Amino acid sequence: MERSLKVKIKKVRRRSIRIPVFVVRAQCPLCKRYVEMLTLAEATAVLEVDAGTVNQLIASRLVHTINTASGGLRICKDSLFVQPP
Repeated sequence: MERSLKVKIKKVRRRSIRIPVFVVRAQCPLCKRYVEMLTLAEATAVLEVDAGTVNQLIASRLVHTINTASGGLRICKDSLFVQPP
């Protein structure tokens, strides 16, 4: 016996993406390529998670980071999408 299901969509979620005015590209020490480097806030927006989750990824070394001269932290955008082994 086949069953059918009707789904009615009442609301569509819209999402605004902020395009950074100043894109930082640097050589990632682990990728060995010049890639876009993101701030913590930009990385959380890309992954759609909170800052705590990104900090856990950094602590477990699943994403690549560099320290800036001003003491900040930048995250390799390419490493955000690599699946852990």
